[in-house]
Amino acid sequence: MKILSFLILVSLLFGLTTLACAEDQSGYNSRHKYPGIYKSDRLYQLDNKESVWYGSKRPKQLHNLQCDEAIRRLRAKGSWTGNLSDQGKCLGTSEAPTWATGNYLNYLNGGDAAKQSNQE
Repeated sequence: MKILSFLILVSLLFGLTTLACAEDQSGYNSRHKYPGIYKSDRLYQLDNKESVWYGSKRPKQLHNLQCDEAIRRLRAKGSWTGNLSDQGKCLGTSEAPTWATGNYLNYLNGGDAAKQSNQE
């Protein structure tokens, strides 16, 4: 019973986080630099198991991407779901992670520097 309750809670929390991201995109303006703990020009990848954003080791920044779809979406909306090679090329969408710019994550956090993340 405890396990079932835990699974329901985790599913509900994950669903709310996903919904919040989808709703928050409507007010995001990529031309505005949002203050916060994330490096605005850095790429971050979501760890779905831990619900934590980690700084991507490769590619590190938006200008390192060679995937036009990812570049367009990240510039316009701040987030994109897809696979990228270490060189920043598109690799498809099978079991794809979600990527975001640091600027978008700062926007989602409302510029609150008190929140913590693993930035590197």
